[in-house]
Amino acid sequence: MATEMTIIYTETHLTSDPEFYQDSAIFQIALSTITFYCHIHREENIEYIKTNRIRTGDIIRLYGVLITEPKQYIKISSLALITFSKPGKKRKMDEILTDPFVWFAENEERSMPTKSLTPMSMSPLDATCTLKKFEHYIEFSGSFYHYFFFLYGQAQFVCLHVTQNTNECHKSNVKHELEVCQQQNARELNGLITDIYQTATEVAKRGLSKLFVLSFVNKATLFIDKINDLLKTCDVPVPEGLEIDQRVPLPSDIYHFYIWNCS
Repeated sequence: MATEMTIIYTETHLTSDPEFYQDSAIFQIALSTITFYCHIHREENIEYIKTNRIRTGDIIRLYGVLITEPKQYIKISSLALITFSKPGKKRKMDEILTDPFVWFAENEERSMPTKSLTPMSMSPLDATCTLKKFEHYIEFSGSFYHYFFFLYGQAQFVCLHVTQNTNECHKSNVKHELEVCQQQNARELNGLITDIYQTATEVAKRGLSKLFVLSFVNKATLFIDKINDLLKTCDVPVPEGLEIDQRVPLPSDIYHFYIWNCS
């Protein structure tokens, strides 16, 4: 069963100093009258907190996902220091580093409208509608390296599955046609993977933008739709436990940007 997620993008203040562990950091923030724990695992975000000495009372802009099972907390994807409040430990504003991993850079905020999905401004009905609009997509939390191998593996599996599971009664009569079909399908899927890779390369060079993200999502959708169409031609179902999720996987950065900016 797919897990529903609520996207959090807000400015608030810390109600506790960060606690650092081997590969993570935890602190508390205030949302309305509720205090939430925030978990950070990205090395660049942890380093950002340490470099800017972020602590209780500081106001930060954060972007993350509300996790509700098994415990409730916010998984932080990016954050940026906005102001600080302790007069005894003043920091010059020009010493505050710009977070290179914040997706919503200032120029992007000025050029495109955004919506705040905080619990204070978003009703449960709004959240449900937003999630349903994007339920065809799923976040792939691994690296781009693993993402492309994931797509490649799906393509190879489906091509072999279609060939080997076509009705055996007719297989001997159409063996050549099946081989040609497999080669054609492989070429089409590999072509789509190449397009996805090239678009991802442009994103890496120029940064996330609505144009590139929409292009990436469209190509990934075509790829998965092609795979789903091929699976429908099989007479024998995929073995239990090996079912391919029919939703479109998107790398984490693109997934969150798409949900936030392309609704």
